[in-house]
Amino acid sequence: MAILTALTSAAIFAAAEGAAHAEGAEHKTGLPQLAIETFAGQVFWLAISFVVLFVLLSWVVIPRIRGVLEMRRDRIAGDLAAAAAAKAEADGALKAYDKAVAEARARGRALAEETRRKTKAESDASRSEAEAALNAKIAASEEQLAAATAAAMTNIRAVASETAAEIYTRLTGETMAAPDALPAVDAALAR
Repeated sequence: MAILTALTSAAIFAAAEGAAHAEGAEHKTGLPQLAIETFAGQVFWLAISFVVLFVLLSWVVIPRIRGVLEMRRDRIAGDLAAAAAAKAEADGALKAYDKAVAEARARGRALAEETRRKTKAESDASRSEAEAALNAKIAASEEQLAAATAAAMTNIRAVASETAAEIYTRLTGETMAAPDALPAVDAALAR
């Protein structure tokens, strides 16, 4: 800081001295920065300005820019690390989800298979009971049918013998008893 103060005071002193020289000189036309008489002063001020600007840049501006760049680099690195951690966490969650889905599917298949087996066993038991009941009804119906057929055959013999006796009586005019026509009816039924 002391250097800056010294340089600034030297610049003010040199400017005052240059102004005094300029009052006594004639005014020339053309570009004043190319005038050879003031060239040494211009080089002096150029060097002073360069040094002041260099000091300001190297001690103030560049450290601030470097600090901002480091802060940005640190923030980006932190964000990348957080993103990597979030990605790892998401990958872990995805693996856990896939595992849970696979386990749920396996449990579902096992439950479906168990339900299918139980349903088939119940169905087979119900079918067996129904078949047994149906077979019993069929057997009872066959017995009833056989009894009804036997009763009908007995009645048919009696009706056929009466009918044959009646037909014989009408055709021949002779009377025949129904029991007498029974051997002829048995012979006709046997054929």
